[in-house]
Amino acid sequence: MSKKLAFIIGTVFIMFLTACEAKVEQTETEEEPEKEEQIPAPDPSEQDNPIAAIVTLAETGMIADAPFQLGNTNFQDVKAEWGEPDQVNQAGYGYYAEYAEKGVTVGYIKEGSVFDVRSYNDSLYSITYSMIEEALGEPDEKRSYGTDDIYVYQLNEEFQLKFIIPQDEEGVHHISIFSQKTLDATTQEYVLDIKGISGHLPAETWENMLAWRKEIQIFAQSYDNMWLNGPDKPMVALTFDDGPDEENVTNTVIDILDQYGVKGTFFFVGENVEKYPDVVEKAAKSGHLVLAHSYLHENLKSKNFQGVVEDLQRTEAAIQTVTGKAPALFRPPFGDTDLDVVNAAKQEGYNIILWSIDTIDWADGAISEEIVENVVSNIRNGDIILMHTTKERIETPKALPVIIEELQKQNFELVDVATLLELEPYK
Repeated sequence: MSKKLAFIIGTVFIMFLTACEAKVEQTETEEEPEKEEQIPAPDPSEQDNPIAAIVTLAETGMIADAPFQLGNTNFQDVKAEWGEPDQVNQAGYGYYAEYAEKGVTVGYIKEGSVFDVRSYNDSLYSITYSMIEEALGEPDEKRSYGTDDIYVYQLNEEFQLKFIIPQDEEGVHHISIFSQKTLDATTQEYVLDIKGISGHLPAETWENMLAWRKEIQIFAQSYDNMWLNGPDKPMVALTFDDGPDEENVTNTVIDILDQYGVKGTFFFVGENVEKYPDVVEKAAKSGHLVLAHSYLHENLKSKNFQGVVEDLQRTEAAIQTVTGKAPALFRPPFGDTDLDVVNAAKQEGYNIILWSIDTIDWADGAISEEIVENVVSNIRNGDIILMHTTKERIETPKALPVIIEELQKQNFELVDVATLLELEPYK
């Protein structure tokens, strides 16, 4: 073979190898990429129909501005995806976390199930009620809240779609997808309504109290360290706030409880504990619970988190100095409670104890017969009964023996609140 021929064959062979390598490289390059999860394209008929698009997502428990589905999302999932909210407000059924940049607010219970998701997208302003009615017909419900009109459509068994329109505007301010089913599943517990009536209260005071009862019942279900009542058993607790006092009301109540062999629960004010330590010591030695009710009987919602912590610590120190025990149960004055109060109590190792029957013995003009009636006509399994032992409450000791005897006749076991709730009363 001549050198020339050998050179030609070699050149052709090299060209062949190069072509093969290029073919292989091209084949590898052109391999079909991994398939990503396909998101269905929007229905072309909905692209020019924003209401139809809203409804399509709402029927599945979603809005366009958030990747969260009601019934399959808890608030921890939201925070994992979006971080901490800009602010959290308590309202209605639970808590609402606002994500301002997203234009979304998320409603949840117990930092658990998300039952409401709201969109504040600016594009909603172009939707008017006439457009909504034309597309969806008459709403299933129309109601007003403040200066807003709310149009409610029950889309299916699980989800409601709400359009919220300010009364002085034409366009939709925001929409809400709401799941009553999720809310019910989250809050199905033995929770009692707060009972007790009085003809001695001004109309405004009475209306405010009724509103508070509804709000606090929902609020209490949002936290595992708050209690309105005990379990569904024939067992109830008698509790007494605001003492001890200088006029012997607290002493008399202790004596009556001892006479009947009933253990009571006293939520004492720290300042009063320091003034009347002998009464506190008597209650403790008789086996009654001596627990915390703030230091000065101030509304703790007026304080910030640190202010509540300091109040709890000061009250605890006053009680522990007399009894040798630090309480682990606490009742805020007036029952007024917010996030700072709940979180401060939890940090300091407290459960918050409210009540399910208010005897309203605190109303000016209340008489013993009315106090008794509020208990015996409303008594249920697990009730926590609220009474008071300040110097003005002279009708309470008169009512107490009758209450005890009537409840025992009805075969209720009278226990202290720690026994009722199966909680440790002291730290």
